Amino acid sequence: ELSLQTLPPELLHRCLTRYSDWGDLAKLACVQPSWKNLVRDAAESGGRDAMWELSMCLLHGHDGKEDSEDSVEESSEEPTATASENDDIQQQEQLAATQIAKRNNHRSRNNRGLQKNEPLAVQYLTQLSGIQIDPSQFHHETSIEKDEPAVFPRDFHKHKLQLLTRDYSPDEASLVQLSHCHLHGIGVPSPNASLAIHYLEAAYHLAQSIQSAHSLALMYEYPQHSNHLVPTEIYAAFEWFKAAAEGGHVPSMAELALCYELGC
Repeated sequence: ELSLQTLPPELLHRCLTRYSDWGDLAKLACVQPSWKNLVRDAAESGGRDAMWELSMCLLHGHDGKEDSEDSVEESSEEPTATASENDDIQQQEQLAATQIAKRNNHRSRNNRGLQKNEPLAVQYLTQLSGIQIDPSQFHHETSIEKDEPAVFPRDFHKHKLQLLTRDYSPDEASLVQLSHCHLHGIGVPSPNASLAIHYLEAAYHLAQSIQSAHSLALMYEYPQHSNHLVPTEIYAAFEWFKAAAEGGHVPSMAELALCYELGC
């Protein structure tokens, strides 16, 4: 007679990890000791899409679609921002939304009881990103002082990070999300602008993320894009706009044109 007890362990594991949502898996992990790693196993065996999906569940409480849409709407309703600034904010935040949409086209699992756990989400995102950055090599202060040198495209220090595995190439969306977490203190002890900048640097240099170059330029030009933690530095903003424009980023081309016109 066929039952759950008589199913081969490999088949049972596959059925559970492929057809249950993350909340169900978390509940099943509490049923017996041998299932305690069921959630992690499902994320690792499911590849990058599954690990990203779990990270978003832990970070936002669901698969992330609603948060991404809400964040865009909120940014467009910011009373103190101009129409041009709103466009840039939407384009910056839509990067994560686009990556989420691509990864959830196949199937979306909600959290259904999975508790929100931002620090654990950051751990999964770090694993998914493909690199490890040592926080001790950066300033521990939340904000960057005005007399500290700005970061330029040519200044990337690859020795400050470690590739987690040669078979796991750096992941753009995860690096961008980690930058956002460190900039706003989500799932980490406190905000750290230096770490946030370095994650975007890594996304640009290692994952060829042109959007990250544009985001860095916005951080150096508009305080609201850096959570008011990075002092304005128009020369760094110019270089990052130029780097993104050379990569084909249209909004950066427009910003670069303004820089040339106004002589900034």
